[in-house]
Amino acid sequence: MKGIQFVVDEAGKKKAVLIDLEEWGELWEDFYDILVTKSRQHEASVDWREVKAELKKGATEPKGVSGKELLSFSGAISNSDATRMSKVIEEGCEQVDVNECWKCGEQKVS
Repeated sequence: MKGIQFVVDEAGKKKAVLIDLEEWGELWEDFYDILVTKSRQHEASVDWREVKAELKKGATEPKGVSGKELLSFSGAISNSDATRMSKVIEEGCEQVDVNECWKCGEQKVS
């Protein structure tokens, strides 16, 4: 079969397989998903209703502190210090180019 090679032992018994991912990549992904599923079949499961309830709960519960609590920090940093901090952040931090591919560093072509 094109794109499939078997590794055999001295007796000719198949021991492993090499798969051309350019040719069979999508099929390999499906096969790999099946392997992962089988490897996890004995893990404890969670009922989907429990997961759904947890997700809903997390979506409605506020995270962090309330604005009222933050008011106590109002004025803790002077305007001049805040301006200096902002300037240092803008000058010193890496700037993100939205047209640059974050994986490979190549520029997008419009």
